[in-house]
Amino acid sequence: MYFSDDELAALDRRRGGRSRGQWLREAGLGELPALVPELNRQAWVDLSRVASLLGRYVVAIEVGNAKGMPPSVVTELRDQVQQLRNDLLGIQVPDPDSDEVDDEGQRNTR
Repeated sequence: MYFSDDELAALDRRRGGRSRGQWLREAGLGELPALVPELNRQAWVDLSRVASLLGRYVVAIEVGNAKGMPPSVVTELRDQVQQLRNDLLGIQVPDPDSDEVDDEGQRNTR
């Protein structure tokens, strides 16, 4: 396959960290991941610290070094922050309590 210099430059801008071959395979199969805006990436990084601090707070409550909210409330808040982080990058995590059916008709009962 032949590409002009301009076409290669355009391909290189689009492929991100993937190799040219990998990007072309994924594009040909319609499996390219969604482009994530830089603002979303930065928010994802910032929220990782929030999630980490919430996790540490839960541990501190459980061992008696902190008082305040029940650990279940903080854990739920931490889970919501993690879901927000996933949403920012377009990551879909299956619900472990769900009985969804996959692409091959198999029931997912984890």
